Amino acid sequence: EGSFDTCVKLLHDAIEGGKNDMSDTASPGATSHTVTWNKEHGDVIQAKLAEIHTLSENYTEALECYHVAISMNPQNGLAIQGLERLEKIMRGVDPDEEMDEDGEIDDEDGGQEYY
Repeated sequence: EGSFDTCVKLLHDAIEGGKNDMSDTASPGATSHTVTWNKEHGDVIQAKLAEIHTLSENYTEALECYHVAISMNPQNGLAIQGLERLEKIMRGVDPDEEMDEDGEIDDEDGGQEYY
């Protein structure tokens, strides 16, 4: 739980322009670079924040972050795949199960499991 909270705090700090406890000691050039990077890659930060929320089962927050990421960059594959995975989790479907074209679990081995 503590590690998730730390990740969320760091990612929120990044979204806010790189503000964190060490920003007072950072050189102006480094701070400027951080702000520029965050503006150009804010969608990635949002997608990563959504992943953390998903792992900590904060699904409402995760949905919001994925939608923000996709609105910032509709081509963000990380956010698109993450949102699809989250939607499966929220429907009670194992997101790691292979699905066939009909939306059913692909059972190529005829129901036999091999160990």
